[in-house]
Amino acid sequence: MIVVKSIKLTLLAAVLCLPAVGTAQTAKWVIRPAYDEVQRMDHEYFKVRSGDKYGVFSSIGFQVVPFNCDSITDFVDGYAYAIKIDKKGRKRIMSIISSEQTVRDVEGEYYLTDDYPFFSRDMMPVQDKNGKYGYINYQGQTSISPRFEHAKPFCREELAAVVTGKLKSKVKAVPEIAQSIVPKLQRVAYVNLRGQELELAPELGELIFGSTFRDGEAMVITAAGDMCTINIEGQRVRDCAPRDYLAFDRQGMVIWPNEMEDAVYTTLSWPEDGPTPFLEDGLYGYRVGSRQVVPPQFKRAWPFSAGYAIVMGSDGKYGLLGLGSESIRCEKKKGTLANSDVTMEAVDYTVTVPKELEQAIIEMKFMYEEGPDDSNKSYSNGLKRDFAFVHPRGKRVAQIFADDLLVQEAFFESKKVKAPAPKPEQRTAQNGRVTKYEVDTSGVRVIRDNDDSGKKQTGSTSTKPATTKKPSTTKPATGTAEPSVSPANVSIAVSGGMTSLKADSNDRAAFTVVIYNKGNTAVSTPVVVTGKGVTYSPHSVNIAPNSTAQVIITFTSVKAKETRTFTVKTNYKTLTGKMELSPFFVEF
Repeated sequence: MIVVKSIKLTLLAAVLCLPAVGTAQTAKWVIRPAYDEVQRMDHEYFKVRSGDKYGVFSSIGFQVVPFNCDSITDFVDGYAYAIKIDKKGRKRIMSIISSEQTVRDVEGEYYLTDDYPFFSRDMMPVQDKNGKYGYINYQGQTSISPRFEHAKPFCREELAAVVTGKLKSKVKAVPEIAQSIVPKLQRVAYVNLRGQELELAPELGELIFGSTFRDGEAMVITAAGDMCTINIEGQRVRDCAPRDYLAFDRQGMVIWPNEMEDAVYTTLSWPEDGPTPFLEDGLYGYRVGSRQVVPPQFKRAWPFSAGYAIVMGSDGKYGLLGLGSESIRCEKKKGTLANSDVTMEAVDYTVTVPKELEQAIIEMKFMYEEGPDDSNKSYSNGLKRDFAFVHPRGKRVAQIFADDLLVQEAFFESKKVKAPAPKPEQRTAQNGRVTKYEVDTSGVRVIRDNDDSGKKQTGSTSTKPATTKKPSTTKPATGTAEPSVSPANVSIAVSGGMTSLKADSNDRAAFTVVIYNKGNTAVSTPVVVTGKGVTYSPHSVNIAPNSTAQVIITFTSVKAKETRTFTVKTNYKTLTGKMELSPFFVEF
């Protein structure tokens, strides 16, 4: 939740004073602030925690891994893994996330190894539920079925050392220097990418240790206690001096003499290259130099980097901001809504948003020197959004929100006008009868003395009898239609005729209802939505002539297939419908 600071009208003019037109650089939500943690993984992906579960979002805000994982690993050599941790502490691989912007679900039940959690030659050693080792490819498919007691990564020679099981021959001796790397005497072999064993020279016998290949050679220890190197044909090359070659890098690759440096792992860094946070009245916003880009509204804020910034709302929830290249424009003009109060003024606004906010819900909110705040939302898609208000004259602050993110503030002021003093009661004679009357903004209202009917009629100070009644411009009471609008000109329908929905990973299903104004008069009406599990805040919409307004309705807690009924009620029409709902998650 983002809490926007209270703005003092007398001070805002020094920040941004735009009586006709306002502009501001665009910011938008990539990930809404509803999560317990957001971390950057690379240029494309962000790791997000909700409660004790993790998911992954892309840089365009699309959730690519649902919140069903206990951990998301860091990227190693271009791959990261979404994992579940079982009761034994084993890490089951659910998905493989590639820095090439692909996410693959893993076929079968495989667990990440602690020794080699990375791909080499597009293969990664894994364990099955019984502890046997095999290999999967980067698409999450089984490449070599689990049947080994242990397995090492493949090298560039496309061979990998594996432990196949018990030895058939008797071990004569193990060199003292090799005892630390041969904790258990088992048979070692080399396999190719198809899982076929490399045939060794007969004089070597069985192996109890084998390193990975490097430069066409691998170091081995035989059951007879010999240490030597072999080539990719399985032939003995030369004997080894024990202390010279028992060194390996972090990927299990043998390191030959004079190459004892550790393997280098690159660490991703994110330079600050965008707007920087600033603190005002206890809340953070963003600016470039002295120019405000995002108004203060966050509890915590991190610098922008590569177009994105992590922020925390006042409730401690995290989200992700994205920065656009275009600007928002707000223009005002003479209003179209009826208004008969000289202390008020009708004003229409046109907000032009950039392409990235074309489908956002845009809200205009006004704060006045006197009286309650006023706001209106536009649910329609498009680059131009129209709003109609009737304001108290004087100073006011306009705030523009895009999907509940405050993106712009502007200060407006209009000259105040005093309301006319009411005229004193007067008396006159009409047709021999005495009447009293008073003047209001709708004309002369005449109330006859001794008239039992109690009806009000329009009169005049002249001696001519009253014959017509002037139309009232008084705003209709809440809950009733405006007299000048025909209900036949208003209709309500579900966008696209949709009758079924699939929930998202948060068990929510949303759809859009369109309210059409086919008449030549602007329509203002409250909208009330009811139904099982419906999330919707009642509010009013203003619809220009021959225009539409969109209402987004969200069903919550969609965890099973079911049919729900909903009702959308306005002053003019009521729509009742049914929606077939399906859950997002499917049991394994």
